[in-house]
Amino acid sequence: MKLYKYMSYGNFEKFIDSGCVVFSNAQKFNDVFEVSNYFSENLIIENESSFEKWLRPITNISNSVILCLTRNPLNTLMWAHYADSHKGVVIGIDIYKTDMILPEENILPAQFGNIIYTHTRPSNDILSKENIANGYAQKIEFDLRNMEALQRKYLYKSAEWAYEEEVRIVKHCNYSKFKKSEYYQSFSLMELPFNSVVEIYFGINFEKNKMKKDTYVKLTSKYKNLALKQCSLNLKGWNLLPISLSENDFIANEEDDKEWVPIKVSSFDLIIMKSKEKLRGIIKFMQRKTRRNCSGK
Repeated sequence: MKLYKYMSYGNFEKFIDSGCVVFSNAQKFNDVFEVSNYFSENLIIENESSFEKWLRPITNISNSVILCLTRNPLNTLMWAHYADSHKGVVIGIDIYKTDMILPEENILPAQFGNIIYTHTRPSNDILSKENIANGYAQKIEFDLRNMEALQRKYLYKSAEWAYEEEVRIVKHCNYSKFKKSEYYQSFSLMELPFNSVVEIYFGINFEKNKMKKDTYVKLTSKYKNLALKQCSLNLKGWNLLPISLSENDFIANEEDDKEWVPIKVSSFDLIIMKSKEKLRGIIKFMQRKTRRNCSGK
């Protein structure tokens, strides 16, 4: 199973350096209804202080962190919202080569983390003081017996978000393999196995960013069997199409060997890397090829 993470190019450079994906607390998410589905409207608490005391262990929100992934690397809205308006990058992860499927390592493993999109909020009474006494949602590893409670806590979202096709992995904040980073001091970082990173998609507007040569070398050296692709427009529909890239599609800039700049020659659906001095020669070559094709030679 492959899942995907959208990000800006700046965060992609940090990913190359660290090899880590970022887990964050639900309180930092952009949906104001996160976790609110855990409670019934019939739930009555005598006073605010007792409510807070009752609430803390059952929500356990501060003790869990979440990684949000998606099933689709070619979602135009996701590129616009989460990958810097198509200037960013999508990372393809083979989940079965990570520990994100292991019940003993996750509160909610990836195979159980599909978001449930609904037009109506759940209203049944999932929680009671008896449920709390029995330890609902306080575990640090997955327990299938608590699946309904876990779904209500982490997986229900409004149908407005269905375009994201989201899959979540939930871990305890004290997970032993988490790392700290100067880039993400308030988040939890987990390093991915090298063989689990299998695809990289560059956005259709990626040419506006600059990739350093040593960044590209570091990327391809660390992840050996990596499939590099760039998105292109499907001129017969509203969807994006992936175009495979090879090492030959990256040409060093002779003016400054530290920067490689990708551009797209859309008339031929060809992705190349340019240097300023060679651009004119490339254009002339394309023009000659076009004339030959038109003349039938």
